[in-house]
Amino acid sequence: MTSSTPGSDTELWNKLQMQLDGVLLKGETMTSVDYINFYSNVSAQLSRPALRHRGRQARNAGNTALQMMDRGSRMYFWLTGYIIQSIQRLRQQMSAMEGTELLKYYVEQWKNFVFVSKLVKGIFQTLDSQWIHMEIQYGSNYKPLSDTMVQLWYLQLFKPLSAHLTRNTINLIDMRRNGQTVEDNFIKNLFNAYYELRPESISEVNSVYREPLGVYLKSYEGPYVQSAIRYLEEKTRHLLGKKDVCGYIKAISSLIEVEEQQGNELLLPASEAELRNMLNYSFIESSVDRIYSALPTIFDSGNRSDLKMIYRLLDRIRGLPRLVPMRKAFEDYIFRHIIDKSPAPTVNHDKVGVSADTEAPYTSEFIDRILATMEQLEQLLSECFDGNKSFVDGKELAFRKAVNSTELRNRCKSVPMRLLAEYCNLTLRANNATARKAEASSTDPEMTIMTEIRRVLRLYKLSKNRDEFLNHYELHLARRLLNEQTVSLELERTIVTMIGTTESMEITTKLKDMLTDIDTSHDMSRSFSLKIAEDKSVSVSDVYIK
Repeated sequence: MTSSTPGSDTELWNKLQMQLDGVLLKGETMTSVDYINFYSNVSAQLSRPALRHRGRQARNAGNTALQMMDRGSRMYFWLTGYIIQSIQRLRQQMSAMEGTELLKYYVEQWKNFVFVSKLVKGIFQTLDSQWIHMEIQYGSNYKPLSDTMVQLWYLQLFKPLSAHLTRNTINLIDMRRNGQTVEDNFIKNLFNAYYELRPESISEVNSVYREPLGVYLKSYEGPYVQSAIRYLEEKTRHLLGKKDVCGYIKAISSLIEVEEQQGNELLLPASEAELRNMLNYSFIESSVDRIYSALPTIFDSGNRSDLKMIYRLLDRIRGLPRLVPMRKAFEDYIFRHIIDKSPAPTVNHDKVGVSADTEAPYTSEFIDRILATMEQLEQLLSECFDGNKSFVDGKELAFRKAVNSTELRNRCKSVPMRLLAEYCNLTLRANNATARKAEASSTDPEMTIMTEIRRVLRLYKLSKNRDEFLNHYELHLARRLLNEQTVSLELERTIVTMIGTTESMEITTKLKDMLTDIDTSHDMSRSFSLKIAEDKSVSVSDVYIK
């Protein structure tokens, strides 16, 4: 034993050193009997009269505090000297190791050291609670034994070997990235050992911006994240010079997903956000301009899987308006798509502005195509953008812009709201195509018509030119009522009520009055017919008043 013993009982200290060596270097255990004996003897050593004293004041046998300070200091320095010598022996052995041999040996020795630290704290409890406590009160720089042990391990072993350990750790993780078999539990034990090493009194280990993670923060998390970035750069370097933006995005999305899945297994939960942010910055932030420039082409291609992939990639960047340009591209696409998909009238179509007696193929085709296009775009929104509220708002703005645009008016060579009113007329007229189709499929015609009208009124709610719709709707309603061509008066009332939910009561009052008038006409006609039937002296043919 190189360090001098703290008292005359050399046999005690030799035996204690042998026991601690067995635990620290060989992974042995200590019996409870030995533990109690060591604890009792150490406590007795501190309470014995001192053999020699420093200074005249210490010669006073009654000054027990000074005596304990003298004995405690010698015991403390013997203990720390022994720990330093033991750690240095371990460091020397680890310096010659590489790969998994090194890392497994480090984890094993750290576990042994944690156990030894608990034994030391228990055996030297009197030293810790009395002498060290007293020194700290007098302003000395001593630390409790648990802190001292961690500090010695860091300064004497981990810090000198940190680069060696880190290099071997990252090599092992890179092997896993490249498909080689690596035991995940082994890596988890390693980073947990790093996390447990938290010498709080050493400022270089801790970060003021993060929770205390010990040496794990700078010696595991940091190198791990940098190795992930380096690995992804190598895998995507061949794509950077190509124009295939979707190919690059697919590759980087797949690699990032795999890397984050691995990070969930090989990092502490506190590190997942750091890995995500660094990957975002390195591979998404640097490519956003390239992605934005390709968005119109990708939208026009109609490839929903590509759109969904790009959306989720940009949505990773929380707190930054990276989705705003994509939403703007989505709005532009909606506008162009509605205009382009709207059919223009041809010589084969009927004249726009149909009469009350003829169905209009162009009117039906125009409204059907717009509604179908809107429904397809809403499905696109649901599938690709996860119902994002910002994109939902953008969709509504684009719908409204398209419905009220000059481009759509020029496309149909008419006022879209006039065509919408005509479409409603075609749907509500007796024996119309919608009703015939419903009857053929054994469904309720009125329910089918109601569903269709509700679908159509979406366009009405988007329009800024609702008066045009109401004027033509009123005209068609009058013709249906006077010519007895309506599917159902009850259905007509329901439709007017639906229109009234969007407009003020005053606007729909005239429509309701028309329906009330036709009811009054029916009642008067029935009363007149009954009266004539009762008076057999009068012969009058059937009369119907409107």
